[in-house]
Amino acid sequence: MSAAEVVKDLRSARNVLLAAVGLLAVLGLIMVYSASWARVSDAAGNYYLFRQMTWLAAAAVAALFFWMVDYRVWVRLRYPVMFCTLLLLAAVLMPGVGSRINGARRWFRLGTIGIQASEFARVGMVVFLAGFLSTRKDKITSFWRGFLPAVVFVGAGFVLIAAEPDIGMALLWAVVGGSLVFAAGSRISHVFLMTALAVPPFLFVVATRFGYIMARVQAYLNPAAEATGKGYQAMQSMIALGRGGLFGVGLGESVQKMFFLPEPHTDFILAVLGEELGFVGVLLVIFAFVVIAYQGLRITFWARDTVGHLLALGATLLVSVQAAVNIGVVTGALPTKGMALPFLSYGGSNLVSTFALVGLLAGVARRTAAELRSLAPTRTFTVVPTECWPAPCDLPDVSEA
Repeated sequence: MSAAEVVKDLRSARNVLLAAVGLLAVLGLIMVYSASWARVSDAAGNYYLFRQMTWLAAAAVAALFFWMVDYRVWVRLRYPVMFCTLLLLAAVLMPGVGSRINGARRWFRLGTIGIQASEFARVGMVVFLAGFLSTRKDKITSFWRGFLPAVVFVGAGFVLIAAEPDIGMALLWAVVGGSLVFAAGSRISHVFLMTALAVPPFLFVVATRFGYIMARVQAYLNPAAEATGKGYQAMQSMIALGRGGLFGVGLGESVQKMFFLPEPHTDFILAVLGEELGFVGVLLVIFAFVVIAYQGLRITFWARDTVGHLLALGATLLVSVQAAVNIGVVTGALPTKGMALPFLSYGGSNLVSTFALVGLLAGVARRTAAELRSLAPTRTFTVVPTECWPAPCDLPDVSEA
Protein backbone atom coordinates (compact mmCIF):
# COMPACT_ATOMS: atom_id res chain seq x y z
CA MET A 1 0.00 0.00 0.00
CA SER A 2 1.13 3.55 -0.64
CA ALA A 3 1.75 5.92 2.25
CA ALA A 4 -1.36 7.90 1.31
CA GLU A 5 -3.48 4.74 1.39
CA VAL A 6 -2.16 3.79 4.81
CA VAL A 7 -2.95 7.27 6.15
CA LYS A 8 -6.48 6.89 4.81
CA ASP A 9 -6.76 3.47 6.45
CA LEU A 10 -5.55 4.87 9.78
CA ARG A 11 -8.04 7.72 9.63
CA SER A 12 -10.82 5.27 8.89
CA ALA A 13 -9.79 3.03 11.80
CA ARG A 14 -9.61 5.99 14.20
CA ASN A 15 -12.96 7.45 13.12
CA VAL A 16 -14.80 4.13 13.29
CA LEU A 17 -13.21 3.42 16.68
CA LEU A 18 -14.29 6.77 18.11
CA ALA A 19 -17.77 6.41 16.65
CA ALA A 20 -18.24 2.99 18.28
CA VAL A 21 -16.91 4.30 21.61
CA GLY A 22 -19.19 7.34 21.44
CA LEU A 23 -22.27 5.25 20.70
CA LEU A 24 -21.52 2.89 23.59
CA ALA A 25 -20.93 5.83 25.95
CA VAL A 26 -24.27 7.43 25.02
CA LEU A 27 -26.02 4.08 25.36
CA GLY A 28 -24.30 3.71 28.72
CA LEU A 29 -25.81 6.97 29.98
CA ILE A 30 -29.26 5.84 28.90
CA MET A 31 -28.91 2.43 30.53
CA VAL A 32 -27.38 3.81 33.75
CA TYR A 33 -30.41 6.05 34.11
CA SER A 34 -32.82 3.23 33.31
CA ALA A 35 -31.12 0.67 35.56
CA SER A 36 -30.61 2.96 38.56
CA TRP A 37 -33.77 5.05 38.87
CA ALA A 38 -35.50 2.49 41.07
CA ARG A 39 -32.61 2.68 43.56
CA VAL A 40 -32.81 6.40 44.30
CA SER A 41 -35.47 8.36 46.10
CA ASP A 42 -37.47 11.11 44.46
CA ALA A 43 -35.26 13.62 46.29
CA ALA A 44 -32.10 12.12 44.77
CA GLY A 45 -33.59 12.35 41.29
CA ASN A 46 -31.07 11.63 38.56
CA TYR A 47 -28.17 11.05 40.98
CA TYR A 48 -26.44 8.24 39.11
CA LEU A 49 -27.01 9.81 35.70
CA PHE A 50 -25.51 13.16 36.69
CA ARG A 51 -22.50 11.51 38.31
CA GLN A 52 -21.93 9.36 35.23
CA MET A 53 -22.15 12.43 33.01
CA THR A 54 -19.52 14.12 35.18
CA TRP A 55 -17.25 11.11 34.91
CA LEU A 56 -17.81 11.00 31.16
CA ALA A 57 -16.62 14.60 30.87
CA ALA A 58 -13.49 13.72 32.89
CA ALA A 59 -13.00 10.65 30.70
CA ALA A 60 -13.13 12.79 27.55
CA VAL A 61 -10.40 15.02 29.00
CA ALA A 62 -8.25 11.97 29.76
CA ALA A 63 -8.72 10.65 26.22
CA LEU A 64 -7.83 14.04 24.75
CA PHE A 65 -4.66 14.22 26.87
CA PHE A 66 -3.36 10.83 25.74
CA TRP A 67 -4.35 11.59 22.15
CA MET A 68 -2.43 14.88 22.06
CA VAL A 69 0.74 13.70 23.84
CA ASP A 70 3.35 12.14 21.56
CA TYR A 71 3.24 8.53 22.72
CA ARG A 72 7.02 8.16 22.39
CA VAL A 73 7.44 10.33 25.49
CA TRP A 74 6.46 7.29 27.54
CA VAL A 75 9.76 5.64 26.63
CA ARG A 76 11.61 8.31 28.60
CA LEU A 77 9.07 8.22 31.43
CA ARG A 78 8.85 4.44 31.71
CA TYR A 79 10.50 4.14 35.13
CA PRO A 80 8.51 6.93 36.81
CA VAL A 81 5.38 5.31 35.39
CA MET A 82 6.46 1.93 36.77
CA PHE A 83 7.13 3.41 40.20
CA CYS A 84 3.79 5.26 40.32
CA THR A 85 1.89 2.19 39.14
CA LEU A 86 3.28 -0.13 41.80
CA LEU A 87 3.04 2.58 44.47
CA LEU A 88 -0.64 3.05 43.63
CA LEU A 89 -1.32 -0.67 44.00
CA ALA A 90 0.66 -0.90 47.25
CA ALA A 91 -0.84 2.23 48.82
CA VAL A 92 -4.42 1.04 48.44
CA LEU A 93 -3.59 -1.98 50.64
CA MET A 94 -2.49 0.22 53.55
CA PRO A 95 -5.02 0.67 56.37
CA GLY A 96 -6.03 4.28 56.62
CA VAL A 97 -5.09 4.89 52.99
CA GLY A 98 -7.20 2.40 51.07
CA SER A 99 -10.84 1.82 51.99
CA ARG A 100 -12.21 -1.65 52.68
CA ILE A 101 -15.56 -2.18 50.99
CA ASN A 102 -17.34 -5.55 50.93
CA GLY A 103 -14.26 -7.24 52.32
CA ALA A 104 -11.86 -5.90 49.67
CA ARG A 105 -9.41 -3.02 49.90
CA ARG A 106 -9.50 -1.67 46.34
CA TRP A 107 -10.51 1.95 46.70
CA PHE A 108 -9.21 5.35 47.69
CA ARG A 109 -11.94 7.54 49.17
CA LEU A 110 -11.88 11.27 48.46
CA GLY A 111 -15.05 12.51 50.09
CA THR A 112 -17.92 11.03 48.10
CA ILE A 113 -15.59 9.97 45.29
CA GLY A 114 -14.15 6.46 45.12
CA ILE A 115 -11.07 5.76 43.01
CA GLN A 116 -10.26 2.15 42.14
CA ALA A 117 -6.47 1.81 42.07
CA SER A 118 -6.23 -1.18 39.72
CA GLU A 119 -8.29 0.53 37.00
CA PHE A 120 -5.71 3.30 36.65
CA ALA A 121 -2.75 1.02 37.31
CA ARG A 122 -3.62 -1.06 34.25
CA VAL A 123 -3.04 2.01 32.07
CA GLY A 124 0.35 2.42 33.74
CA MET A 125 1.09 -1.25 33.09
CA VAL A 126 0.57 -0.86 29.35
CA VAL A 127 2.56 2.39 29.21
CA PHE A 128 5.49 0.99 31.18
CA LEU A 129 5.71 -2.32 29.34
CA ALA A 130 5.49 -0.60 25.96
CA GLY A 131 8.28 1.80 26.90
CA PHE A 132 10.45 -0.79 28.63
CA LEU A 133 10.11 -3.54 26.01
CA SER A 134 10.79 -1.09 23.17
CA THR A 135 14.21 -0.39 24.72
CA ARG A 136 14.93 -4.10 25.23
CA LYS A 137 13.85 -5.39 21.84
CA ASP A 138 17.37 -6.65 21.12
CA LYS A 139 17.50 -8.38 24.52
CA ILE A 140 13.99 -9.72 24.86
CA THR A 141 15.08 -13.20 23.78
CA SER A 142 17.47 -13.22 26.74
CA PHE A 143 15.79 -14.71 29.80
CA TRP A 144 17.73 -12.67 32.36
CA ARG A 145 18.18 -9.32 30.63
CA GLY A 146 14.93 -8.97 28.71
CA PHE A 147 12.21 -11.45 29.61
CA LEU A 148 12.59 -11.77 33.40
CA PRO A 149 12.56 -8.03 34.33
CA ALA A 150 9.28 -7.54 32.44
CA VAL A 151 7.76 -10.65 34.00
CA VAL A 152 8.81 -9.51 37.49
CA PHE A 153 6.88 -6.27 36.99
CA VAL A 154 3.81 -8.13 35.73
CA GLY A 155 4.08 -10.58 38.62
CA ALA A 156 4.43 -7.82 41.22
CA GLY A 157 1.31 -6.09 39.95
CA PHE A 158 -0.56 -9.38 39.86
CA VAL A 159 0.29 -10.14 43.51
CA LEU A 160 -0.67 -6.66 44.71
CA ILE A 161 -4.04 -6.74 42.93
CA ALA A 162 -4.75 -10.29 44.10
CA ALA A 163 -4.01 -9.17 47.68
CA GLU A 164 -6.90 -6.65 47.60
CA PRO A 165 -8.37 -9.24 46.76
CA ASP A 166 -9.45 -8.87 43.12
CA ILE A 167 -8.57 -12.09 41.35
CA GLY A 168 -10.47 -11.18 38.18
CA MET A 169 -8.58 -7.93 37.66
CA ALA A 170 -5.32 -9.67 38.60
CA LEU A 171 -5.90 -12.26 35.89
CA LEU A 172 -6.74 -9.54 33.36
CA TRP A 173 -3.50 -7.78 34.32
CA ALA A 174 -1.50 -11.00 33.90
CA VAL A 175 -3.08 -11.98 30.58
CA VAL A 176 -2.58 -8.57 28.96
CA GLY A 177 0.87 -8.05 30.48
CA GLY A 178 1.97 -11.51 29.42
CA SER A 179 0.60 -10.94 25.93
CA LEU A 180 2.67 -7.75 25.57
CA VAL A 181 5.83 -9.52 26.74
CA PHE A 182 5.19 -12.26 24.20
CA ALA A 183 4.32 -9.80 21.44
CA ALA A 184 7.62 -8.00 22.03
CA GLY A 185 9.43 -11.11 20.78
CA SER A 186 9.99 -13.31 23.83
CA ARG A 187 10.92 -16.91 23.28
CA ILE A 188 7.88 -19.14 23.51
CA SER A 189 9.93 -21.57 25.63
CA HIS A 190 10.38 -18.80 28.22
CA VAL A 191 6.65 -18.10 28.21
CA PHE A 192 5.80 -21.78 28.70
CA LEU A 193 8.38 -22.11 31.49
CA MET A 194 7.05 -19.11 33.40
CA THR A 195 3.46 -20.25 32.94
CA ALA A 196 4.30 -23.73 34.21
CA LEU A 197 6.01 -22.25 37.27
CA ALA A 198 3.26 -19.72 38.06
CA VAL A 199 -0.02 -21.57 37.44
CA PRO A 200 0.22 -24.43 40.00
CA PRO A 201 1.01 -22.13 42.98
CA PHE A 202 -1.76 -19.78 41.88
CA LEU A 203 -4.32 -22.58 41.73
CA PHE A 204 -3.16 -23.87 45.14
CA VAL A 205 -3.54 -20.43 46.75
CA VAL A 206 -6.95 -19.90 45.17
CA ALA A 207 -8.15 -23.30 46.39
CA THR A 208 -6.85 -22.82 49.94
CA ARG A 209 -7.14 -19.08 50.61
CA PHE A 210 -9.96 -17.84 48.39
CA GLY A 211 -12.88 -20.11 49.16
CA TYR A 212 -15.39 -17.70 47.65
CA ILE A 213 -13.85 -18.25 44.23
CA MET A 214 -14.29 -22.02 44.47
CA ALA A 215 -17.88 -21.42 45.60
CA ARG A 216 -18.48 -19.26 42.53
CA VAL A 217 -17.04 -21.97 40.29
CA GLN A 218 -19.34 -24.55 41.87
CA ALA A 219 -22.30 -22.19 41.41
CA TYR A 220 -21.28 -21.72 37.77
CA LEU A 221 -21.22 -25.47 37.20
CA ASN A 222 -24.63 -25.92 38.84
CA PRO A 223 -26.36 -22.53 39.15
CA ALA A 224 -29.80 -24.01 39.91
CA ALA A 225 -28.44 -25.65 43.07
CA GLU A 226 -27.13 -22.27 44.27
CA ALA A 227 -30.07 -20.17 43.06
CA THR A 228 -30.38 -18.39 46.41
CA GLY A 229 -26.68 -18.40 47.23
CA LYS A 230 -23.56 -17.86 45.11
CA GLY A 231 -25.55 -18.52 41.94
CA TYR A 232 -28.17 -15.85 42.69
CA GLN A 233 -26.70 -13.14 40.46
CA ALA A 234 -26.22 -15.53 37.56
CA MET A 235 -29.77 -16.85 37.84
CA GLN A 236 -31.30 -13.37 38.02
CA SER A 237 -29.21 -12.31 35.03
CA MET A 238 -30.48 -15.30 33.05
CA ILE A 239 -34.05 -14.42 34.00
CA ALA A 240 -33.53 -10.85 32.79
CA LEU A 241 -32.10 -11.97 29.46
CA GLY A 242 -34.86 -14.56 29.07
CA ARG A 243 -37.59 -11.98 29.71
CA GLY A 244 -36.09 -9.71 27.06
CA GLY A 245 -36.56 -12.22 24.27
CA LEU A 246 -35.68 -10.99 20.81
CA PHE A 247 -36.63 -7.30 20.99
CA GLY A 248 -36.99 -6.66 24.74
CA VAL A 249 -39.80 -5.49 26.96
CA GLY A 250 -39.11 -1.82 26.23
CA LEU A 251 -36.72 0.82 27.50
CA GLY A 252 -37.29 1.48 31.20
CA GLU A 253 -39.62 -1.53 31.62
CA SER A 254 -37.19 -3.96 33.26
CA VAL A 255 -38.54 -5.88 36.24
CA GLN A 256 -35.24 -7.45 37.31
CA LYS A 257 -33.67 -4.10 38.13
CA MET A 258 -36.35 -3.65 40.82
CA PHE A 259 -34.09 -5.11 43.54
CA PHE A 260 -34.03 -8.63 42.05
CA LEU A 261 -30.77 -8.29 40.13
CA PRO A 262 -27.79 -7.12 42.23
CA GLU A 263 -25.68 -4.32 40.75
CA PRO A 264 -28.02 -3.67 37.79
CA HIS A 265 -26.35 -0.34 36.91
CA THR A 266 -22.75 -1.56 37.25
CA ASP A 267 -21.48 -5.10 36.62
CA PHE A 268 -24.80 -6.47 35.35
CA ILE A 269 -25.98 -3.54 33.28
CA LEU A 270 -25.92 -5.74 30.17
CA ALA A 271 -28.59 -7.97 31.72
CA VAL A 272 -30.89 -4.97 32.14
CA LEU A 273 -30.09 -3.90 28.58
CA GLY A 274 -30.94 -7.41 27.37
CA GLU A 275 -34.24 -7.37 29.23
CA GLU A 276 -35.24 -3.96 27.90
CA LEU A 277 -33.75 -4.07 24.39
CA GLY A 278 -33.68 -7.82 23.88
CA PHE A 279 -31.25 -10.11 22.12
CA VAL A 280 -30.94 -7.57 19.32
CA GLY A 281 -29.70 -4.93 21.77
CA VAL A 282 -27.14 -7.29 23.31
CA LEU A 283 -25.99 -8.33 19.85
CA LEU A 284 -25.46 -4.70 18.84
CA VAL A 285 -23.35 -4.10 21.97
CA ILE A 286 -21.23 -7.16 21.21
CA PHE A 287 -20.86 -6.00 17.61
CA ALA A 288 -19.67 -2.58 18.81
CA PHE A 289 -16.96 -4.20 20.93
CA VAL A 290 -15.90 -6.38 18.00
CA VAL A 291 -15.61 -3.23 15.91
CA ILE A 292 -13.49 -1.55 18.61
CA ALA A 293 -11.20 -4.59 18.81
CA TYR A 294 -10.82 -4.75 15.02
CA GLN A 295 -10.05 -1.06 14.64
CA GLY A 296 -7.57 -1.27 17.51
CA LEU A 297 -5.77 -4.11 15.76
CA ARG A 298 -5.71 -2.11 12.52
CA ILE A 299 -3.97 0.72 14.33
CA THR A 300 -1.62 -1.80 15.98
CA PHE A 301 -0.77 -3.30 12.60
CA TRP A 302 0.28 0.02 11.04
CA ALA A 303 2.27 1.34 14.01
CA ARG A 304 5.76 2.23 12.81
CA ASP A 305 7.72 1.48 15.97
CA THR A 306 7.75 -0.99 18.83
CA VAL A 307 6.39 1.35 21.49
CA GLY A 308 3.43 2.37 19.31
CA HIS A 309 2.75 -1.23 18.38
CA LEU A 310 2.72 -2.38 22.02
CA LEU A 311 0.71 0.61 23.28
CA ALA A 312 -2.00 0.01 20.72
CA LEU A 313 -2.02 -3.74 21.29
CA GLY A 314 -2.18 -3.38 25.08
CA ALA A 315 -4.98 -0.82 24.97
CA THR A 316 -6.97 -2.98 22.54
CA LEU A 317 -6.54 -6.11 24.65
CA LEU A 318 -7.50 -4.41 27.93
CA VAL A 319 -10.76 -3.07 26.55
CA SER A 320 -11.64 -6.18 24.55
CA VAL A 321 -10.79 -8.82 27.16
CA GLN A 322 -12.60 -6.94 29.94
CA ALA A 323 -15.69 -6.59 27.75
CA ALA A 324 -15.54 -10.29 26.85
CA VAL A 325 -15.29 -11.30 30.52
CA ASN A 326 -18.24 -9.13 31.54
CA ILE A 327 -20.38 -10.40 28.68
CA GLY A 328 -19.39 -13.96 29.54
CA VAL A 329 -20.40 -13.50 33.19
CA VAL A 330 -23.73 -11.85 32.40
CA THR A 331 -24.66 -14.54 29.85
CA GLY A 332 -23.60 -17.39 32.14
CA ALA A 333 -20.63 -18.45 30.02
CA LEU A 334 -18.19 -17.61 32.84
CA PRO A 335 -18.34 -17.76 36.66
CA THR A 336 -19.58 -14.62 38.40
CA LYS A 337 -16.93 -11.91 38.63
CA GLY A 338 -17.38 -8.27 39.52
CA MET A 339 -15.95 -6.56 36.45
CA ALA A 340 -17.41 -3.50 34.74
CA LEU A 341 -18.56 -3.45 31.14
CA PRO A 342 -16.42 -0.77 29.45
CA PHE A 343 -18.25 2.43 28.45
CA LEU A 344 -21.61 1.21 29.76
CA SER A 345 -21.31 0.35 33.45
CA TYR A 346 -21.74 3.05 36.07
CA GLY A 347 -18.48 4.11 37.69
CA GLY A 348 -15.83 6.74 37.15
CA SER A 349 -12.61 4.77 37.56
CA ASN A 350 -13.32 2.32 34.78
CA LEU A 351 -14.79 4.98 32.50
CA VAL A 352 -11.87 7.40 32.83
CA SER A 353 -9.18 4.72 32.54
CA THR A 354 -10.87 3.10 29.54
CA PHE A 355 -11.14 6.42 27.73
CA ALA A 356 -7.45 6.97 28.49
CA LEU A 357 -6.76 3.69 26.65
CA VAL A 358 -8.87 4.90 23.72
CA GLY A 359 -6.81 8.12 23.74
CA LEU A 360 -3.62 6.06 23.55
CA LEU A 361 -4.98 4.21 20.53
CA ALA A 362 -6.03 7.42 18.80
CA GLY A 363 -2.65 8.96 19.64
CA VAL A 364 -0.76 6.11 17.99
CA ALA A 365 -2.95 6.46 14.89
CA ARG A 366 -2.44 10.23 14.85
CA ARG A 367 1.34 10.10 15.13
CA THR A 368 1.70 7.27 12.64
CA ALA A 369 -0.42 9.13 10.09
CA ALA A 370 1.61 12.32 10.65
CA GLU A 371 4.85 10.50 9.90
CA LEU A 372 3.46 8.87 6.79
CA ARG A 373 2.13 12.17 5.45
CA SER A 374 5.73 13.39 5.33
CA LEU A 375 6.47 10.67 2.78
CA ALA A 376 5.84 11.04 -0.92
CA PRO A 377 2.28 9.76 -1.53
CA THR A 378 3.56 7.49 -4.32
CA ARG A 379 5.86 5.60 -1.99
CA THR A 380 4.95 2.13 -0.80
CA PHE A 381 4.66 1.38 2.89
CA THR A 382 5.82 -2.12 3.70
CA VAL A 383 3.65 -3.79 6.33
CA VAL A 384 5.02 -5.75 9.27
CA PRO A 385 6.67 -8.81 7.65
CA THR A 386 5.60 -12.24 8.81
CA GLU A 387 9.05 -13.11 10.11
CA CYS A 388 8.76 -10.29 12.65
CA TRP A 389 5.29 -11.11 13.90
CA PRO A 390 4.20 -10.90 16.64
CA ALA A 391 7.19 -8.67 17.41
CA PRO A 392 7.00 -5.37 15.50
CA CYS A 393 9.82 -4.18 13.30
CA ASP A 394 10.73 -0.55 13.88
CA LEU A 395 10.23 1.78 10.94
CA PRO A 396 9.34 -0.71 8.20
CA ASP A 397 11.05 -0.05 4.90
CA VAL A 398 9.63 2.57 2.59
CA SER A 399 10.49 2.02 -1.06
CA GLU A 400 9.47 3.52 -4.37
CA ALA A 401 6.25 2.11 -5.76
